[in-house]
Formats: sequence, structure tokens, C-alpha cells
Amino acid sequence: DPAALPPTLLTVRDVEAAEAARLEDEWIGWDRIDQYRFWSTRPGARTVAVIEGTTPVAVGCLSRSRTRFTLLHLATVEASYIRDAVRAVCALASGDTMLAAPGMSAVVPWLLDAGWRVREHDLYCASEPELFAAECLIPHPGLL
Repeated sequence: DPAALPPTLLTVRDVEAAEAARLEDEWIGWDRIDQYRFWSTRPGARTVAVIEGTTPVAVGCLSRSRTRFTLLHLATVEASYIRDAVRAVCALASGDTMLAAPGMSAVVPWLLDAGWRVREHDLYCASEPELFAAECLIPHPGLL
């Protein structure tokens, strides 16, 4: 339930897929234009930027199916924004919401404390610890 999360002062605005991809590439160094274009075509999809004042601090995509919302992907400019960015985007959802948070992410205990549940899990292995920016990313599970 997104309403169980504490409030945030960050705001959200819709952006084009190319803008979201450009910002994520600038922040994290991964060009995801093809993924953002695909995500933006999902049913009920919104590609968004999370804003602090007038500055984007996160970008992502939220979709809506008949039964739930899914935070498909979220990337932040730095780790300190991840919780507030999740809250800001999830505030767009008006019901059951799902996301794929890496186990080492700061959002996992925070979401669990708010009453969210782990519904499934997967294992991710990398050849280098820094290969995946877990502290700044809620990844689409198909990208790991």
C-alpha cells in the first residue's frame, strides 16, 4: 500500500522516454533508451521524473494493470534520494503496488517496516561488486 509510506516533499512530472534515458545515462552511465521506449508503451504506463525544487533527482516508469501498479524501473542521481523517489512515484499509484528491490537496497527494510511484503525472490550474481548500482536503482527484474 503506497499510502503506508511516509510523505515526501519531492514531486513527480511526466517526461518523454528519451529524457528519462538521457538522465539515467548521465547519472549511472547506462543508456536505456530502448528500455524506456518499451516501458512507456506498457498498459497504463507513465514515464516520470522525480523533482526536488526544479531539479530532476530520479527517473523511472510506473505501469498499471487491471489488478495492480508496478514500478517498472527507477534510477536516482545519488543514493540519498532512493527512498523519497520510491515514495514519490508510488504516490501516483492508487492501490496494490509492486517493485523489484535488490536485497541490499536501503528501501527493503523501509518497505517492510511500512507493511510491504516480499512476494518472490531471485538470485543475482555479478563478476564485480560495483557492476550494479543497487543503492541508486530499483531495476526492472528483466535487466539483472
